[in-house]
Amino acid sequence: MSAVIKYRPEIDGLRAVAVLAVILFHLNANWLPGGFAGVDVFFALSGFLITSIIVREQNSAVFSFRSFYVRRMKRILPPLYVMVIVTLVAGVFILTPRDFSYLKESIEYLVLFCSNLYFGKGGDYFGPQSAEMPLLHTWSLAVEEQFYFFWPVLFVLFGRYRGVWKKILFVIVVIASFVYAEYLLQVKNNKPLAYYSLFARYGEMLIGAGIAILSVKKESALNHLGRSASNLASLLGLSLMLSSFLLLDEKSQFPGFSSLPSLVGTLLLIIGMTNYKGAVAAVLSSAAFNHIGKISYSLYLWHWPILAYMRYMFGGRDLPGSWLLVAVVMTYALSVISYYTVEQGVRNLRMSFSRAFVACLIVPSLLVFLVLSCVGNIFSLSKEDLSLVKYGGDEVCHLKFGPQCIRGDSSKAPKILFFGDSHAAHLHYFIEHLGQRNGWSAMLVSASSCGPAFDFSVAYLPVGSRNDCLKLLNYVQRNRDNYDTLVVAARWDFQMGVEASEYSDPEFVTKFEKTLESLKIGGKRVIVVTQVPSLTSNPFRVERALKLHVPVELRYSSYTDPANEMLRKIANRHGVEVMDLNSLVKGLSDGFILNGHTVYMDSNHLNQRGAGGLAEIYFSGENLLK
Repeated sequence: MSAVIKYRPEIDGLRAVAVLAVILFHLNANWLPGGFAGVDVFFALSGFLITSIIVREQNSAVFSFRSFYVRRMKRILPPLYVMVIVTLVAGVFILTPRDFSYLKESIEYLVLFCSNLYFGKGGDYFGPQSAEMPLLHTWSLAVEEQFYFFWPVLFVLFGRYRGVWKKILFVIVVIASFVYAEYLLQVKNNKPLAYYSLFARYGEMLIGAGIAILSVKKESALNHLGRSASNLASLLGLSLMLSSFLLLDEKSQFPGFSSLPSLVGTLLLIIGMTNYKGAVAAVLSSAAFNHIGKISYSLYLWHWPILAYMRYMFGGRDLPGSWLLVAVVMTYALSVISYYTVEQGVRNLRMSFSRAFVACLIVPSLLVFLVLSCVGNIFSLSKEDLSLVKYGGDEVCHLKFGPQCIRGDSSKAPKILFFGDSHAAHLHYFIEHLGQRNGWSAMLVSASSCGPAFDFSVAYLPVGSRNDCLKLLNYVQRNRDNYDTLVVAARWDFQMGVEASEYSDPEFVTKFEKTLESLKIGGKRVIVVTQVPSLTSNPFRVERALKLHVPVELRYSSYTDPANEMLRKIANRHGVEVMDLNSLVKGLSDGFILNGHTVYMDSNHLNQRGAGGLAEIYFSGENLLK
């Protein structure tokens, strides 16, 4: 028997169906809800194809472990490493330092062929953050590589023995894989581990291997199916596969037994198209499907990092149609280039095992770590950079009460008291700079999530925040007479219940109004500070996208403006002045950029540099604290 496997164009067509299903699902899950099952089709095809090669080479007495692994290295590694390096370099320009560290970790696992373990411990494959991980899709390659490591050895080892017990053991091992997946899903309720685990997936590849073992035997019934039986098998197989793509969705308990329809469908298609090329085989063998099938590996490699980076910059999973069109064009262009230059170029090279090991594995791995080392210096945070990711260090008087909390002109006694929750704390450098420019000093005290109302119910706060809140409110009540001006700042959408939270006092508004009247006793001047806009998109990501001239808009929360409007009405009712930082921030370049950088440290707090810069703008404009 010849060791050369006759080329079957319909198998490439089957690859095309699988990769198109995966890509459609990743473009928009609503288009093909169960398209992720295309990966299972790939697993079955992989088991079928590599086992067919091993069996035929064994029968021709030419099988060699070295030759097998050389082919795998040449086929898989060069395109993979090219994609990884391009993704890594792109990450330098797109990712924030913190997010780049996650990419770095995933690459370290990828180089060891165990990225499935990294992503398996992270979270749900279908979770909102997974859509932004550039190398998430390499989990399936890791599973296949792990299978390739042990399967040829086990196959050759057990191939020396004969008897029905070997077949029984094979069936038991396959069933064990599916049972283990169901155990993780139903008993352990650990969907990520079930999805990424080799042990929950190897049964899918072994099913393909079993069909390969049967199909190479001339006496096998699979090689003697008539035309009608072959056509029926093909149609039934296609129906099962497509039904999986359409009926499964992200909520399905998957993989396990729910992956069987797509797997059985794949095997029926392989069997049905072996002897007779009916209508299904004709379609799958067409030029279009054949072309997509040949570049399917590159398509799979490139489509995901492109989509992940786009979603990262856009700030959401549902990309606009124009973005998706760009993603499709980029994916196809890079895949064609990768296939004809890297895949085909390396595949046609004659290599020994040692040369392939060095050229396809060692050198690319070292190159990846060299790039990681170089870009590590780029992402090392300077003191200036740190001012962008926090609203201060130990100098910020958050959860502290005493003379060390005086800010502004240190030569002047404090006549102003600022107090509130963390939205008072993030004004530290605003008060410091404004006080120095205006020639006054102020006391700044704050406590996390603490509603600035004297009879605020701390029972609604997390246990660890309750005592600090009580200390803050007691401090203000005891010391308010020492100040001429009292300034209150808070995250009003949270405190006033505009944005529902289990940590807000449902009677806060009433209690707050009583507090304002209490603060005014003795002719005190009272000022409330509007909340800066809360964001639904990451400011650092949007900032980077704008620098790359990517048309991304900063999206504001719908809760901030209603809360600020409530605050204004309360202030008007009680004769209290309003310091408007909300409009001040929205008036910046692109609504959040000052001196080339975002003024935010997260979705709702100002950073150190931003707060100080806003003070300079406020000093020159409507300045209530001159």
